[in-house]
Amino acid sequence: MKTEAHEQAHEALHDMSVRKFVLMNGLDFQLHMTGQAQKEHNGRKKKADQSYRPKTLPKDRSDYWYSVLIE
Repeated sequence: MKTEAHEQAHEALHDMSVRKFVLMNGLDFQLHMTGQAQKEHNGRKKKADQSYRPKTLPKDRSDYWYSVLIE
């Protein structure tokens, strides 16, 4: 269950992360911020509080899984 305190903490962490991405040579423009998109694997569904993935991935790397997620 999402409480107000949980959402405040989650949003603050996301905002701090984005500010850091900006300072890292514009990394914010190089990431897909995929939010709470749900993934399913082996019949189980999972949803992070916030997730990120590079727009350009290394060759042969699947874009199915996120690179960074906040839970």
